[in-house]
Amino acid sequence: MAKVSIIRCPDYETANVFNAVKRAVDLIGGIDTFVKPGMKVLLKPNLLSARVPEDAVDTHPEVVRAVVRLVKSAGAVPYIGDSPGGYGKNIDEVFEKSGIKRIAEDEGVELKRFTASRFVNGIPV
Repeated sequence: MAKVSIIRCPDYETANVFNAVKRAVDLIGGIDTFVKPGMKVLLKPNLLSARVPEDAVDTHPEVVRAVVRLVKSAGAVPYIGDSPGGYGKNIDEVFEKSGIKRIAEDEGVELKRFTASRFVNGIPV
């Protein structure tokens, strides 16, 4: 059975987002339920296009930062990767404008660029 938790967060201030994300993860068992020491963990935000965080098109970078920090706290190595809005878009521009590149640099996390796709049931993946 899938578990879901929803926590209200008043703004995108780093500490507030971290506390909300941590509480949400704690409600479904805590980060240690999912992430073990030494694991490599790919975080795949929902990046659609090269838009600033205030446009609320992509996953907010502070949410990604919070998950990065939770993964690190569990003793694992996080990576951030995506193929924004489908294969072929300018991924570096999307990482930059969305704020994800800055988060990756701040947190010392490697960005992974998904540059190839294959079709699964007629859908490019």
